[in-house]
Amino acid sequence: MTIEAQQLETWIGTDVLDSAGAKLGTLEDVYFRGSEPLAVAIRSGLVGRKHHVAALRGASVSHDGLHLAATADDLVAAHGGALGTSQLTALAARDDRLQALTPDDLEGCNARKERLKAQAEAQASAVKLEDEARKHGAEEDAASAKAQAAEQEAAVARRAREDAEIEAQRARDNAGPDA
Repeated sequence: MTIEAQQLETWIGTDVLDSAGAKLGTLEDVYFRGSEPLAVAIRSGLVGRKHHVAALRGASVSHDGLHLAATADDLVAAHGGALGTSQLTALAARDDRLQALTPDDLEGCNARKERLKAQAEAQASAVKLEDEARKHGAEEDAASAKAQAAEQEAAVARRAREDAEIEAQRARDNAGPDA
């Protein structure tokens, strides 16, 4: 089974097994470059105090956990669970996809979730603002149409007043000077 990013995130907290099926620890984090999962953080020991990282090249998932194409000897110690430059360099020797990368090039699962959440919120906000802009545009169009109608009514009224003034002047002229 191939590992898809969306699937792998749901495996956090499950067992990580070596190539022979022996348990290495529990999946703690997944490191992505873009949408591609490249490495994992593993927690092990009696109370989960040991932290290791491993490359995902050749890994697969099954009903019993994440299977790495690695052994316990291939794991790289990660003090405090962080993926640092030295850990990444050691992993790059096992997976060429990690060569020339820095820790800043990779994104942990939680950071990725937060970024995707912020992105979704920004998109939702953009859609809302676009809807508001369309609504205000429609209101502006309606107001403009009303203003044009009012201008036309004013022009008609102005012409009617001018016509009335002309008629009044004619009536005064026809009435003569004595009127």
